Amino acid sequence: MRHVLVLVLSLLITSAAAAQGPCDTTLEMPCGVFNVNFGIGTGGWNAPATVCGEPWFSCSASIFEVTLTTTSTLSANISFPGGFGMPHMYLLGDCAGVECIADTPVTGDMSWGNCLLPGTYYVVINEPTCLFYTFNFDVTCEPCSDPVDAEAGMVWGTLKTLYR
Repeated sequence: MRHVLVLVLSLLITSAAAAQGPCDTTLEMPCGVFNVNFGIGTGGWNAPATVCGEPWFSCSASIFEVTLTTTSTLSANISFPGGFGMPHMYLLGDCAGVECIADTPVTGDMSWGNCLLPGTYYVVINEPTCLFYTFNFDVTCEPCSDPVDAEAGMVWGTLKTLYR
């Protein structure tokens, strides 16, 4: 009986780990460290899925994990030294793509920021067009005083981002 229990627990733990999916492919991104030549990754969620209220059609995505220790503006900075496809950037409160804080289309080299409470956040660069290319990416974190409420979700986060 004891061996059966161990086998069942092993299967449950293995199944839970395999079910994580995109959480297994996150890259830790410290604030202020410039990173050059990331290739569009192979992480992300399998379609059909919904992320930030939109259908997720992705050939590949890169998922960056950022941890804030104080209330800070997390700015995601992206540039494309060799041209680019049509990526979309998401700011999430979880690596599973459920807790959407904000999202924006990437329109070339850009910087995009949101004032956030301390915690762990995920910046996702999604490439739905199946093109492969490299990009430069970093995050900066500066103190701020008017954080987006992650639990309020995408609508409030996007509005505050647009009108800052």
